[in-house]
Amino acid sequence: MSEAAEAAVLGALLADSSCVDEIADFLQPDDFLNECNRLIYQAVVYKASIGDPVNMDFIADHLKSRRKLTAAGGVSYLAHLCSELPDVISVKNYAEVIKQDSIAYQLRGLGRHLLEHTGDARTEMGWALQRLMDMSRDSVVGEPQHLGDIVGGVLRETIKIKSGEAQEEGIRTLYPKLDSMLLYLKPQDLIILAARPSIGKSALAACIAANVARQNIGVLFVSLEMSKEQLGRRMLSVESGIPYTHIASPSMLSNANCSRNGRSSFNWLRSSSGAMSSRISSTSSRISAGVIPLILQTVCFV
Repeated sequence: MSEAAEAAVLGALLADSSCVDEIADFLQPDDFLNECNRLIYQAVVYKASIGDPVNMDFIADHLKSRRKLTAAGGVSYLAHLCSELPDVISVKNYAEVIKQDSIAYQLRGLGRHLLEHTGDARTEMGWALQRLMDMSRDSVVGEPQHLGDIVGGVLRETIKIKSGEAQEEGIRTLYPKLDSMLLYLKPQDLIILAARPSIGKSALAACIAANVARQNIGVLFVSLEMSKEQLGRRMLSVESGIPYTHIASPSMLSNANCSRNGRSSFNWLRSSSGAMSSRISSTSSRISAGVIPLILQTVCFV
């Protein structure tokens, strides 16, 4: 089915180049399992992107100039694609079939890799989760939207918030000036906290995480510089108000300080020290999927 769909898509594109805009945002050359079709589709997308005509002659010249015409099946194969009475109207449906077959092919490859490689189980699991997430992102197809509809939706939501019918989106850090600058922590935001060493980046990140946890919102705190013990001491210092140096050196603690604890806010806080980037994203995915809600991800770099 996939090869027939590939031929149908290419025939439609060679007959009507306007079809490229309908599928190029989600269908990639690597989704074509047939090597000839992959090379031709790559040439079609390239020609369309630079505004050149997309037809058999131009595609043949392009492939010939890159010494790929023979590998793409030659002029005879291009002529065959054009003679198959392409269904321009159904090009997107055929493209969806190609995408689905490509995902299935990648999943089978992932399974074969896991069967053939008997290395560290945790490493293989992290790699597999990362590949699945990459595949998931690549398979998302976004429909075009009119800017007027988007603006209208934003305006309606703004009016609802102003009238009290809806709540403003975002999570408060409980630092008023910071909240007014950031307009709260919102989904899809990337906020980078940067400064010279020993300025207090990790301490501020820990305070923000604790403040979010106090609002009964789950927090994933990933640290690349602190061990789990160091992170635990820092969070205990934030919650109890006891200086970090006193907790790190218990002999400096007074009896009164020993009776204080900071466990109440951390029912939903988990720590992961020494995490690598692939493990960070896979851990985030597992947690956001239901282990605990993922609201704030703080990464502290050395």
